[in-house]
Parts: sequence; C-alpha cells; structure tokens
Amino acid sequence: MTTQANERAFLAAIRVGEGTSAGNGYSILFGGATFGSFDDHPALLGWRGGSLSAAMCAGAGFGPGCVSTAAGAFQINKPTWLRVGGKLGLSDFSPASQDAAALELIREKGALGDVRAGRVDVAVTKVSKVWASLPGAEYGQGEVKLAAFVKNYANAGGNVA
Repeated sequence: MTTQANERAFLAAIRVGEGTSAGNGYSILFGGATFGSFDDHPALLGWRGGSLSAAMCAGAGFGPGCVSTAAGAFQINKPTWLRVGGKLGLSDFSPASQDAAALELIREKGALGDVRAGRVDVAVTKVSKVWASLPGAEYGQGEVKLAAFVKNYANAGGNVA
C-alpha cells in the first residue's frame, strides 16, 4: 500500500461525507447546483454563494443570513481557496488543483503523516474543523460517524493502521 493510495482514500472518504463523491463532485456548489468552468473558484467567477440556515450560520460563528461559497469536491470556500491556492501557486480550480488544496489543508493541520501511515482516526480528529461533515466538526451540519468514515476510507483502498 503506497502513501499515495492512503491519500487518495482519505480524500475519497471526505468527498463521501461532503456529498461530492458522484461523478460530477468536483463541480458541485454548496446547495447542490453545479458549475461549468474550472478556470477558477466559482466565487471568483461571479457566483455569490448559497444561503445557510440560521443554525448553520451560528455553527460557523456567523449571524443569520450568511452564505457559503463552498465549492468543488472538498467544498472549499473562497477565502480558503485564495489563501491555499495562492500558497501552492494553483492556476485553476481543476480536480487536480482541488486535490492539491485539500492535501495542503490536511498538511496544515499536521495530519498528512497520519493519513499516509493509515492512522485515520488521528487524522480525522486533526482535520475535523476543516470539513463540516467530519466527526467533531460541530458546524451544525450532518456529521459522518468515525466508523462510517473509516469504512469509506477502506472501501476506497486505504490501509488502516
């Protein structure tokens, strides 16, 4: 089992939780609509974001009426994309760029070594605040149970340590 296989499996398990594991997952906007251009993050191409419920706004630390610019396979919002995409020198919002950004977010939380080693539970704990669907995220959205995440990871070819 290569570390790259574990990385791919971890990303696949995140996508299941985020609801973006279908074939068009890399082009999903928050709320379920899709976008057609991978030239840049949709919010940088004119999309204004999707409205969140009051509970979701509160869970994210915002007041009522907030919007989410989360987009793509990993539901990366505009500010995060500007920061991480700029840091990595990403020139588009292609699937490869989205994967690279997600791996960088995992690395920033100190979890990339855990992912590569198959320490899924440790990695999930470290990145739980990055993705609203992960166990312990506490954003007021549905969270995947750890056992389900691990199963999705294993089903995607990941090796659990």
